[in-house]
Amino acid sequence: MSEALKHNFLLRGFFNRRGFYNLTNLSPTKYRDDRIFADGNDRRLWISAEQIFQQDSNGQEELSHQGKAVLDQTLSQYGDSILDAPMVVEGYSHGGSISQNVDRSRERAVAVRLYICEHFHLATFGVGAVALDDRPPNGTDKTTWDGISVVLLRRGKD
Repeated sequence: MSEALKHNFLLRGFFNRRGFYNLTNLSPTKYRDDRIFADGNDRRLWISAEQIFQQDSNGQEELSHQGKAVLDQTLSQYGDSILDAPMVVEGYSHGGSISQNVDRSRERAVAVRLYICEHFHLATFGVGAVALDDRPPNGTDKTTWDGISVVLLRRGKD
């Protein structure tokens, strides 16, 4: 999330109370261990890499047409609530070295974040991205993942 999110009147207390002043610089370890991001009451959408990404002509991974359709369908079911709550796109990658997994998970999270902001006309300060290699936050139902997770955070929780 951008610097503007921490200054947003409605959201700044939400993050300041947790010590998160800027999610763009948040360490994956701190993110994983914070209960706010592993809350079972948050809406967490798990989408595997095979469902959402494809290789381009240069061998680079990109968001596929099918992946965009999956995101559209999945996020549309929440209606206007995606406009009202902070959202975090978590990127995951499995099968390479730790540095390769972190790089690929970052690329995945950023690609999905950009698509969501553009397609749903969301302010970029309300949608964050975090690279988590292949390890989801504690308290989720997964121990490893390869793809993305979109987390719609509940507002006003402590």
